Amino acid sequence: SKSEIYREKPLFKKLNNIFGSMILIKGDTANFLLNQESAKKGRFGTIWQGIRESDQLPVAIKSLKLIHPQATSVLSLLKQINHPCIAPVIDYFIRNHELFVVRPYFAGTDLKTILKNPSIQRKIEGLNYIKMTKALLPALDLIHNHNIVHRDIKPSNILILHSQEQEPETWDFSKVMLIDFEQSTNFPDNSGIRA
Repeated sequence: SKSEIYREKPLFKKLNNIFGSMILIKGDTANFLLNQESAKKGRFGTIWQGIRESDQLPVAIKSLKLIHPQATSVLSLLKQINHPCIAPVIDYFIRNHELFVVRPYFAGTDLKTILKNPSIQRKIEGLNYIKMTKALLPALDLIHNHNIVHRDIKPSNILILHSQEQEPETWDFSKVMLIDFEQSTNFPDNSGIRA
Protein backbone atom coordinates (compact mmCIF):
# COMPACT_ATOMS: atom_id res chain seq x y z
CA SER A 1 0.00 0.00 0.00
CA LYS A 2 1.03 3.62 -0.41
CA SER A 3 1.41 4.10 3.37
CA GLU A 4 3.88 1.19 3.45
CA ILE A 5 5.90 2.85 0.67
CA TYR A 6 6.00 6.06 2.71
CA ARG A 7 7.27 4.16 5.73
CA GLU A 8 10.38 3.26 3.72
CA LYS A 9 11.18 6.86 2.75
CA PRO A 10 14.05 8.46 4.74
CA LEU A 11 11.88 11.47 5.71
CA PHE A 12 9.21 9.18 7.12
CA LYS A 13 11.78 7.21 9.15
CA LYS A 14 13.39 10.42 10.43
CA LEU A 15 10.00 11.84 11.49
CA ASN A 16 9.03 8.59 13.23
CA ASN A 17 12.27 8.85 15.23
CA ILE A 18 11.51 12.47 16.20
CA PHE A 19 7.74 12.46 16.66
CA GLY A 20 6.78 8.84 17.17
CA SER A 21 4.18 6.97 15.17
CA MET A 22 3.25 8.83 11.97
CA ILE A 23 0.47 8.06 9.51
CA LEU A 24 -0.11 9.43 6.02
CA ILE A 25 -3.36 11.11 5.07
CA LYS A 26 -3.97 12.13 1.47
CA GLY A 27 -5.70 15.49 1.29
CA ASP A 28 -7.24 17.12 -1.76
CA THR A 29 -4.31 19.51 -2.28
CA ALA A 30 -1.43 17.75 -0.49
CA ASN A 31 -0.40 14.76 1.63
CA PHE A 32 -0.07 15.15 5.39
CA LEU A 33 1.85 13.11 7.95
CA LEU A 34 0.07 12.92 11.33
CA ASN A 35 1.66 12.22 14.67
CA GLN A 36 -0.70 9.59 16.09
CA GLU A 37 0.60 10.18 19.61
CA SER A 38 -0.40 13.88 19.50
CA ALA A 39 -4.15 13.10 19.24
CA LYS A 40 -6.33 15.24 21.51
CA LYS A 41 -9.99 14.34 21.63
CA GLY A 42 -12.51 17.15 21.96
CA ARG A 43 -16.28 17.31 22.13
CA PHE A 44 -16.75 17.29 18.35
CA GLY A 45 -13.60 15.62 17.04
CA THR A 46 -9.91 14.87 17.32
CA ILE A 47 -6.95 17.16 16.66
CA TRP A 48 -3.49 15.99 15.61
CA GLN A 49 -0.20 17.72 15.00
CA GLY A 50 1.61 16.85 11.82
CA ILE A 51 3.37 18.21 8.77
CA ARG A 52 2.55 18.79 5.13
CA GLU A 53 4.68 16.26 3.27
CA SER A 54 5.78 18.54 0.42
CA ASP A 55 7.50 21.23 2.54
CA GLN A 56 7.34 19.95 6.15
CA LEU A 57 5.05 22.85 7.18
CA PRO A 58 3.81 22.14 10.74
CA VAL A 59 0.03 21.68 10.66
CA ALA A 60 -2.90 20.98 12.96
CA ILE A 61 -5.44 18.54 11.54
CA LYS A 62 -8.91 18.20 13.00
CA SER A 63 -11.28 15.36 12.17
CA LEU A 64 -15.01 15.55 12.83
CA LYS A 65 -17.53 12.74 12.66
CA LEU A 66 -20.57 15.03 12.94
CA ILE A 67 -20.48 17.35 9.97
CA HIS A 68 -22.61 20.50 9.89
CA PRO A 69 -24.53 20.62 6.57
CA GLN A 70 -22.83 23.91 5.60
CA ALA A 71 -19.33 23.01 6.82
CA THR A 72 -17.72 22.59 3.42
CA SER A 73 -19.23 25.80 1.99
CA VAL A 74 -18.03 27.77 5.03
CA LEU A 75 -14.56 26.18 4.81
CA SER A 76 -14.42 27.04 1.12
CA LEU A 77 -15.10 30.70 1.98
CA LEU A 78 -12.60 30.64 4.85
CA LYS A 79 -9.94 29.27 2.52
CA GLN A 80 -10.21 32.54 0.55
CA ILE A 81 -10.13 34.87 3.59
CA ASN A 82 -6.77 36.27 4.61
CA HIS A 83 -6.68 37.96 8.02
CA PRO A 84 -3.97 37.71 10.69
CA CYS A 85 -6.55 36.90 13.40
CA ILE A 86 -8.39 34.13 11.50
CA ALA A 87 -6.81 30.68 11.41
CA PRO A 88 -6.28 29.98 7.69
CA VAL A 89 -7.56 26.79 6.08
CA ILE A 90 -4.89 24.94 4.08
CA ASP A 91 -7.08 22.04 3.03
CA TYR A 92 -10.28 20.24 3.94
CA PHE A 93 -11.60 16.91 2.73
CA ILE A 94 -13.98 14.11 3.66
CA ARG A 95 -12.63 10.58 4.15
CA ASN A 96 -14.67 7.66 5.52
CA HIS A 97 -17.54 9.98 6.52
CA GLU A 98 -15.19 12.22 8.54
CA LEU A 99 -14.38 15.85 7.76
CA PHE A 100 -10.67 16.69 8.00
CA VAL A 101 -9.65 20.36 8.32
CA VAL A 102 -5.97 21.28 7.94
CA ARG A 103 -4.55 24.53 9.26
CA PRO A 104 -1.02 25.76 9.96
CA TYR A 105 0.11 24.87 13.47
CA PHE A 106 0.25 27.92 15.76
CA ALA A 107 2.13 27.95 19.06
CA GLY A 108 0.35 29.79 21.82
CA THR A 109 -2.03 29.62 24.76
CA ASP A 110 -5.81 29.72 24.56
CA LEU A 111 -7.69 32.30 26.60
CA LYS A 112 -9.45 29.59 28.66
CA THR A 113 -6.09 28.34 29.95
CA ILE A 114 -5.08 31.91 30.85
CA LEU A 115 -8.34 32.63 32.68
CA LYS A 116 -8.18 29.36 34.67
CA ASN A 117 -4.55 29.80 35.71
CA PRO A 118 -4.00 32.47 38.41
CA SER A 119 -0.20 32.24 38.08
CA ILE A 120 -0.47 33.28 34.42
CA GLN A 121 -3.18 35.88 35.10
CA ARG A 122 -1.01 37.69 37.66
CA LYS A 123 1.64 38.27 34.99
CA ILE A 124 -0.75 39.84 32.46
CA GLU A 125 -1.91 43.46 32.55
CA GLY A 126 -5.65 44.03 32.16
CA LEU A 127 -5.10 46.33 29.18
CA ASN A 128 -3.91 43.30 27.21
CA TYR A 129 -7.48 41.98 27.07
CA ILE A 130 -8.56 45.26 25.42
CA LYS A 131 -5.71 44.84 22.90
CA MET A 132 -6.94 41.32 22.18
CA THR A 133 -10.53 42.47 21.68
CA LYS A 134 -9.44 45.31 19.39
CA ALA A 135 -7.49 42.81 17.26
CA LEU A 136 -10.41 40.34 17.05
CA LEU A 137 -13.22 42.78 16.18
CA PRO A 138 -12.04 43.49 12.59
CA ALA A 139 -11.70 39.72 12.04
CA LEU A 140 -15.27 39.16 13.20
CA ASP A 141 -16.45 42.02 10.99
CA LEU A 142 -14.69 40.41 8.02
CA ILE A 143 -16.26 36.98 8.47
CA HIS A 144 -19.67 38.55 9.07
CA ASN A 145 -19.27 40.53 5.82
CA HIS A 146 -18.73 37.13 4.14
CA ASN A 147 -21.99 35.91 5.77
CA ILE A 148 -20.16 33.53 8.11
CA VAL A 149 -21.28 33.13 11.72
CA HIS A 150 -18.69 31.41 13.95
CA ARG A 151 -21.29 29.97 16.40
CA ASP A 152 -18.67 28.86 18.94
CA ILE A 153 -16.75 31.92 20.15
CA LYS A 154 -15.47 31.14 23.64
CA PRO A 155 -12.16 31.46 25.50
CA SER A 156 -10.87 28.05 24.33
CA ASN A 157 -11.27 29.19 20.69
CA ILE A 158 -9.18 32.35 21.13
CA LEU A 159 -5.45 31.68 20.88
CA ILE A 160 -2.76 34.15 22.04
CA LEU A 161 0.21 33.50 19.75
CA HIS A 162 3.66 33.22 21.33
CA SER A 163 6.69 30.97 21.29
CA GLN A 164 6.98 28.29 23.95
CA GLU A 165 9.92 30.01 25.62
CA GLN A 166 8.17 33.39 26.02
CA GLU A 167 6.98 34.40 29.47
CA PRO A 168 3.35 35.60 29.82
CA GLU A 169 4.36 39.19 30.61
CA THR A 170 6.02 39.40 27.15
CA TRP A 171 3.08 38.02 25.13
CA ASP A 172 1.67 40.42 22.53
CA PHE A 173 -2.12 40.24 22.90
CA SER A 174 -2.61 41.91 19.51
CA LYS A 175 -1.24 38.65 18.03
CA VAL A 176 -4.35 36.62 18.59
CA MET A 177 -6.10 33.97 16.49
CA LEU A 178 -9.76 32.97 16.30
CA ILE A 179 -9.80 29.20 15.79
CA ASP A 180 -12.24 26.30 15.42
CA PHE A 181 -14.63 27.31 12.63
CA GLU A 182 -15.95 23.78 12.09
CA GLN A 183 -19.34 24.60 13.67
CA SER A 184 -19.68 27.82 11.65
CA THR A 185 -22.54 28.45 9.30
CA ASN A 186 -23.53 30.78 6.50
CA PHE A 187 -26.01 33.51 7.32
CA PRO A 188 -28.86 33.20 6.79
CA ASP A 189 -28.69 29.60 7.95
CA ASN A 190 -31.38 27.48 6.30
CA SER A 191 -30.04 24.15 7.59
CA GLY A 192 -32.57 23.82 10.42
CA ILE A 193 -29.76 23.52 12.99
CA ARG A 194 -29.93 26.14 15.74
CA ALA A 195 -26.88 27.86 17.24
